[in-house]
Amino acid sequence: MDWEGYPVKITKALEDYIKTIYAIESERGTVAVSDIAEALDVKAPSVTTALRRLNNLGLVRYKPYQDVRLTKNGYRVASSIQERYQVLYDFFQLLGINDDIATLDACEIEHVAHTETIEVLTEFLRFMREGPRMPKWLSCFKEFQESGKFPEQCSQQQAENHPQ
Repeated sequence: MDWEGYPVKITKALEDYIKTIYAIESERGTVAVSDIAEALDVKAPSVTTALRRLNNLGLVRYKPYQDVRLTKNGYRVASSIQERYQVLYDFFQLLGINDDIATLDACEIEHVAHTETIEVLTEFLRFMREGPRMPKWLSCFKEFQESGKFPEQCSQQQAENHPQ
């Protein structure tokens, strides 16, 4: 994903580090290299390399043998990544996708989805949450998912004869 204000692209791997630091810092208050290594299932030298890059980009404050902290810009990027993830996860949940799969897919897609896609999905989810009731097409889709058969009351012909 390209982030405004940064001359280089922040890779998926670096985004994962930022997101992990954000999560650990939110939960525990302090973040050690070993915490990041454990969370991402990588070796400490890999974490150190990533932290040096993030430090050079101004996204973390890192000095060897000290706790890691996100900078103001690091928080901004982490928050944006988390928001992108949440929009995708919520959309997948709306579609009835299994929680584990929704989590994995949202985590992968958050890195590559275009900003416009996320904005439209955000608007769609807001519309679905604030609407007066579940739209007929969504309940028809859920019934179709469960049975594998297209519900008779949901056919296009039925909809044309009885508009909502």
